[in-house]
Order: sequence, then structure tokens, then C-alpha cells
Amino acid sequence: MTTTARLVDELTGESIWLERDESDPDYCEGPVITNSIDFGFPGPRAVSNNIPNANGTTDLTQFHSNRVVSWNGWITPTESDPFPAVTWDKIRKLSAPDRRPWMFVSENGWPEERRMVLRGDTITSPLDRAMGPVIVGAATWVCPSGVLESAESNIEQVLLSGGTGGLCVTDAGFCFAPDCGNSFAEGDFGGASNIVNDGTVVTYPIIAFRGPAKNPRVVNTLTQQGIYLKATLIANQVIVVDCLNKTVTEIAQPPISRLSYYDYTKSTWLTLPVGSSSFSYSSDDKQGSCTFIWRDRWI
Repeated sequence: MTTTARLVDELTGESIWLERDESDPDYCEGPVITNSIDFGFPGPRAVSNNIPNANGTTDLTQFHSNRVVSWNGWITPTESDPFPAVTWDKIRKLSAPDRRPWMFVSENGWPEERRMVLRGDTITSPLDRAMGPVIVGAATWVCPSGVLESAESNIEQVLLSGGTGGLCVTDAGFCFAPDCGNSFAEGDFGGASNIVNDGTVVTYPIIAFRGPAKNPRVVNTLTQQGIYLKATLIANQVIVVDCLNKTVTEIAQPPISRLSYYDYTKSTWLTLPVGSSSFSYSSDDKQGSCTFIWRDRWI
């Protein structure tokens, strides 16, 4: 797969192809011809105190600002799109101040497309008809987040850990009654699940707890940081914790804010560093489930 790029209307899902894969049968048929496209690079956040290993304005080790994405090329008449001005209007529309279109891109070696949300910056199309009906244009957008993310979400369920109640070994085999002979002390069964961020920068998971579960929680087994909910969830009640936007919401029509469930005395808004992280889920009644949804992110 060669370089591809498409601008996607965030409201309708319509794609405007800026650059197609050379193997695409419509490679030479699209109205947009790209001279160059630059996906930019996010600038570092301003540093006021040079202290290594401290994030923020103290010393940059994690955070960054936005990036500028630029395109220049031509809009040509084709059989399916005979009026370049109509195609150019579609691009200009996605540069309005209140619009947040997506840019989907792909390069050789990437298993799938990556995307970034854009905000319009500048548009130029000088009234030059040296090339007949062809419109010469250029556009720049700002990517506020500064990163690309995977086009598809990753989903992984975290294994449940809970008390055994005493495991007995008898002539008949195994049992779980604490009074049937020699037994192991009460402890935890299950284990942990590895959540893998295949990107190059930290990403922020969305965590869904499903009932029935009393006081469900999920904990990073290495850092011991976790999300703790102070609530008893009924069967099939789903609480979604968005660690980027710092919200706790019950899935309903309309959604219900459940930020009061979030135990601020114990909880930390979780992040996924690059690579593998181990998480363990449990609840007071040893029930329920926990699912991570996340997108890998690249600088």
C-alpha cells in the first residue's frame, strides 16, 4: 500500500480523496490531484523550568502542542465530477471554524489507516485560469491533539480476580467448601490481562464496567493505580469511564452522568504507556466484567 490520504466529513462520513493508492482502479479518475501533502509534526510544549522527568511546563517529557497539516494541488474536471468548483467547495466547507473533519492517512508498512481530527486554518485558490478550468488550490489545517490514532478501536476484556473461599483437596477431587478437609487459605483466582498500546505515545482508554457488580475496580498491577467505583451495579447496567475527558457515564437514553460513582480517594484517571500494561479486575461480590477500549496513538 502506498501513501493514501482522504478528508472525511465528520457529519456525513463522505470522503474526499486527496491521494489514492496506486493500485486503486480510481487512481487516475478522481478530481483531486495532489502536488504535495505534509502531515506536519507537533511542536513541544513551552518549557519554563528545565527539570528532567517532570511533565508539563516544568520540563517536556510527555506533552506536546498541535501540528499543522498542509496540502496543495489541483482540482480537475472529470466525467463523474465535471465541475472543479463544486469539489473545491466541499473542501472549503470542511475548513469552516465550527467543523472538525478527519484526515485518514496510510503509508507503506502500516497495517491500517491512521486518523487525526482537524480544524481549518487557511485556504487559498488564486483566480488563475492558465490551466483552463483547473483550480489551483492550497489548504492548511491544525490538528489540535497533535497525534495520529488508529482508525479502528482496540477492545480487550480484563480477567476477573476473586476469592476462592478455601480450596479443598479430598479423595473425591476438588471442592470449595472450607470444612471438608485440608485446604488452601482464601485468596485470589484468575489473573491479569495485558493491554497493549502499539503506538509511540501514551493513549487514554475508555473503560466499561458491566453489572451485576458491587464496587467494581480495575488496577494496573505494576503501578497499583486504578479506577474504583463506589456503587452496586445491577445486571447489565453499564458504566463507562472516559479517562481522556474525565467522565463517568451510564449507558442509557439519554446517557446519565455517574461521576458520583468515581472514588476520588483511591482512583487515578488511567493512561496506557507505549507497550504492554497489565490490569486486574475485581469486585466485592466477585461478579461483573470490565472491558478496555482504546486507540493506539502515534506522534
